Parts: sequence; structure tokens; C-alpha cells
Amino acid sequence: MLIDSDNPETNKDWTGFIADVKDMPSSCAITVSARTDGASSYDANSSNALNSTNSFDITGGEADTYYYRKWTSLVGRKLQFKMTFTSSTTTKPQLYSISLLNTNRSLL
Repeated sequence: MLIDSDNPETNKDWTGFIADVKDMPSSCAITVSARTDGASSYDANSSNALNSTNSFDITGGEADTYYYRKWTSLVGRKLQFKMTFTSSTTTKPQLYSISLLNTNRSLL
């Protein structure tokens, strides 16, 4: 997915994301990676695996598991991110929403 935060003429510090998922089954994961301004490869610092064994916040019951992850050194006018879902033989991860976080910086 390609995002310009409705402001394509300014650079942005893409600082991280918040993912809202159903309670993550064991042996399942969602991996989020990103790159800016059409870079040839995804930034190694941006790869974040969300699974049942790493840090998350549960608020509102088992249907609401929130993961907050920071990105470093992702600066550009637009962000392209990809999500890879890893499932087990009988269970799968379920994503409800993802919010991308940034700060605007003028190009002038």
C-alpha cells in the first residue's frame, strides 16, 4: 500500500504504526515492512514481526490486541508498506486496522 498522508509535497518522518488485531494465535505472525519514495528495497530497520510472544497491549477484551512499533530513519514524501501474514495449519492472524504515524517536514 502506498500512502502520502494527503500531503505529497512535504517530507515526513514516518515514526511508526499501531496495529489492532484479534488475539494472536501461537505460531502465527504479521510482519510489517516499509520503504520511502520508491526505494529499491524495504528498509531493514522497518521490519517488525507481531506475534503472541512479543509486547502488546490488551484493552477491551481478547478481540482488541494493540501493537505499537517505532520506526527509525524512515523519511520521505510517501511510504510504501507491506504486510506478510503467517498462519499455522488451523489458525490465522486477523488484522482489524493499522494506523501509520508521521510528522510533516517542509521541503522548503
